[in-house]
Amino acid sequence: MTAFGTVGAVIVAVGIALWAERRSGIALAEQRALDKAAIEDERAHGRAQLEEERRLAPEREQHGEAYRVQVVPGERWGTSPEHNGYGDPEPADTKVLAVMVSNSGSYTITRVEAQFCIGISMRQPHRREGFASPASLPDAVLGDFRPAPGLPLLGVLTPADWGIRFETDEIHVKYLAGSYPVVRWTDDWGTRWEHKRGVVRRISEDEQWAP
Repeated sequence: MTAFGTVGAVIVAVGIALWAERRSGIALAEQRALDKAAIEDERAHGRAQLEEERRLAPEREQHGEAYRVQVVPGERWGTSPEHNGYGDPEPADTKVLAVMVSNSGSYTITRVEAQFCIGISMRQPHRREGFASPASLPDAVLGDFRPAPGLPLLGVLTPADWGIRFETDEIHVKYLAGSYPVVRWTDDWGTRWEHKRGVVRRISEDEQWAP
């Protein structure tokens, strides 16, 4: 009986050892599967993050380029004299508003337009003039010529151009409180932008001009 008991104990011990080894193998396989899944998840997350970064990179560049378009308001006194009750001329109480637009970015912008908010309405510019930079052209090439003022007609500003100036006609100063310019252009990606009161934002092609 002692021998049988000893043999039985050995068989039980061997069985326990085999069962433990099998469970250990299963646990190891499960852990490996979990580790593999975690690695795949991490790789997938990394790929998704990289794709998102690639998607956002052009958008960030667009936004940065939009803020490199300089919009500078200006004004000067009018030149048309007024007359007092005696018919004598007096200094004009009028001003001409202007906005100067310059492209400091890396790409050409097109369809550069401007309007002026006067009171609660928008007003078209009375005059616009473009200034191309001749700095890259030597005098031997320029000769007696200067770049033609065609920029405002085309509404195009390259990074090399000095800029475009938009002007109103003469407006009485009593109407000018709180007035400001609004400028729009299209970037190299075909996106339409608007600069209003220091804020630059994307706009749709058919968005109406508004104060």
